[in-house]
Amino acid sequence: MYRLEEVSQLPPSSKGRQTTFSVEIPEDLATDLAAFLQAHYDAVRNTVVRKALRVFIDEALRAEPAMRGRFLKARDELLGTPRLPGRVVEFNPERE
Repeated sequence: MYRLEEVSQLPPSSKGRQTTFSVEIPEDLATDLAAFLQAHYDAVRNTVVRKALRVFIDEALRAEPAMRGRFLKARDELLGTPRLPGRVVEFNPERE
């Protein structure tokens, strides 16, 4: 296992501060990441990891509406913002 340490942006309420987190990844994934970074014109590791996480989270939330509700509640609790009663409506500007 390899330890991948990254810097990620905290939510906007944190005034732009950053936090570091580490993830253990298997050797084959670490090798693939290193090869991808080289092949992608020396891409910045943080950028690749941030984009991959964003895609993964967004796809999972789109696929499971119930999890999206739990996610929104958990995120609001982490940010300290109350959620007003209502319903979530999917918005996709590319779909028209």
